[in-house]
Amino acid sequence: MNSKSGARMTDPLSANDQDAPWRARHEAILESASRLLATVGPSGLTMQRIAEEAGFSVGYLYRHFPGKKELLAELLDHKLGAFFMVGSGVTAATAGSPLRALRRRIQVTMDRLDAERHLVPVLMTLAKAYPQKVRRRKDPLVRQDEALFRQAMEAGEIRPDDPTHLAAAYNGMIWGLIHLWNREDRLEKIRTIPQLVDSLLLEPLQTYPDLPRKDEPGELEN
Repeated sequence: MNSKSGARMTDPLSANDQDAPWRARHEAILESASRLLATVGPSGLTMQRIAEEAGFSVGYLYRHFPGKKELLAELLDHKLGAFFMVGSGVTAATAGSPLRALRRRIQVTMDRLDAERHLVPVLMTLAKAYPQKVRRRKDPLVRQDEALFRQAMEAGEIRPDDPTHLAAAYNGMIWGLIHLWNREDRLEKIRTIPQLVDSLLLEPLQTYPDLPRKDEPGELEN
């Protein structure tokens, strides 16, 4: 509960990490930290401010997190998990072909990010502070992309190339553009990232120019 609404601060006497109310409060603290991080940045973020935003006492926050560093590390995991999960459900089977899957993965991920633009400064700030954690989260997705590029070559959709390099270029371009437009007056450009990656990377690789370039909606795997 947000203290700005005049809610009374709470400090429950018991806490169990297997308890649903405890987990709900844990999530509330992370979301409060996320909102603050997007507006005040890491230097302005304190446990006191997070406690006020979440509607809990500072002492109660320390029952969930040893300190600000640990809270931010978990927040990054929390946000990256949600961010990467969106695209990971798109496969060649659900999209109709490997190349369509590569296009669809960007589209659904950027749609999610465009719908929740406040995530962009949060992700970029945390990614800079915890690059190793970001890499661990990204690596499985990059391997999936590499497999899709390899499948697209085998299917004759794109010309032969090094799938490892292509997957690195694909992900590097996406993250580079997100970083470039990580400003309030540029965040709306995120919605153009799928088209740019398609034009600059995927289209030039195509073996058949007449292959449909628009995604056909595919159902995500559960």
